[in-house]
Amino acid sequence: MLFHGQDDRALRQAAVAGTFYPDSPVLLRQMVEELLENANPPKPKGKILGLACPHAGYQYSGFVAAHGYKLLRGLRYEVVVVMAPSHQEHFVGASIFPGRAYETPLGSMESDRELAHALAHASEFANLSWYGHRSEHSLEVQLPFLQVVLPGVPIVPIVIGEYDEEFCSGFGKALARCLAGHRALLVASTDLYHGYSYDDCIVTDEATLSRVLDWDIAGLCRGLELGQYQACGGGPLVTAMVALRQLGANRAQVVARSNSADVVGERGGWTVGYAAIVFTQEGAGD
Repeated sequence: MLFHGQDDRALRQAAVAGTFYPDSPVLLRQMVEELLENANPPKPKGKILGLACPHAGYQYSGFVAAHGYKLLRGLRYEVVVVMAPSHQEHFVGASIFPGRAYETPLGSMESDRELAHALAHASEFANLSWYGHRSEHSLEVQLPFLQVVLPGVPIVPIVIGEYDEEFCSGFGKALARCLAGHRALLVASTDLYHGYSYDDCIVTDEATLSRVLDWDIAGLCRGLELGQYQACGGGPLVTAMVALRQLGANRAQVVARSNSADVVGERGGWTVGYAAIVFTQEGAGD
């Protein structure tokens, strides 16, 4: 476990408010509430242990993400672990936020620093660090949804850089050990296909999601490394699946799916795939 950067009392201020989502607290809450109100996800069976949600601007992927987050209303958790990929900074492994809180226009989300330190000590693959946290959008865009549906619940923000199967397995198992006995939710932030073919988006996303639904964790990780499947948050997704499996999750369900071409109504340009996936422990109550 290493420590890099600013001290642990620091706040991480919102970096993409006004671009990926509104910077006005009133407009942001209104937008999130409207997205949640209009979402109509199927009710999954069992206890919800995790989500995978997209991280584009709310005008593109917010409605898909809302299908996952709407299912959390009325549920109780002690902590939410949010794992996201790094688009801005290069590093290997997991960077666990060491500061006091993440801020959005809706206020501060306190970090569970005790759990963050425990996880950093439990895994050789993790550091307490500001790497990846300073300007990353993929983690930040998940937070306003959590602030609305699970107000007051602390978070453990984690940004993942380069990864391989050894990292995902090792860090996922360490995460599960640290969360055992806690009523925790894991959120993996990921988009899917990125490219210029709408047809390839449909086919590739179908293949990627089939590996998730089959719980083929090793096959998914190898396929992501080879480019057979696509998920820009592949590290967070695979790591979350490893941890969730250890914690008792036994079912994955896609509750919403779309892509940027369908959202804007134009095919032929740059296309990004989106899905909201719920991971549950079937046979366990809510």
